[in-house]
Amino acid sequence: TARPFNWFQYLEQSGSAAAPVSLFSKDVPDHGFCPGMKLEAVDLMEPRLVCVATVTRIVHRLLRIHFDGWEDEYDQWVDCESPDLYPVGWCQLTGYQLQPPAVNTGKAVLWGGRGRAPPLFKGVFVVWIHLESLDPQESLDP
Repeated sequence: TARPFNWFQYLEQSGSAAAPVSLFSKDVPDHGFCPGMKLEAVDLMEPRLVCVATVTRIVHRLLRIHFDGWEDEYDQWVDCESPDLYPVGWCQLTGYQLQPPAVNTGKAVLWGGRGRAPPLFKGVFVVWIHLESLDPQESLDP
């Protein structure tokens, strides 16, 4: 069984100093976020993507961000003052491409209901993403 990590021993062996506790803010700003609020959020696993998202939980200054249309396992905890959170309409205002929610039809996952994958999939595949393909002979209509 591995012994628990010992910070004091590690600092001594590495000749390092710990960052003082006084450097870390304990203040919780009156941020005003509430569960259910919609926003645009950077996907920290793929930082070039800004996605439609929902605040699902709040713990002090941390917000749990759910990417609409994706499984909960992709949710991310983000500080309320993170530069990776934007108000609804930010992408349109700045001309940055907003990733719409995935839509599950029961037969395939469609992004924004347009029947095509988001730009991420144009020749680039990421290991953790689950893809489903359409049978070109089968209609999406129920």
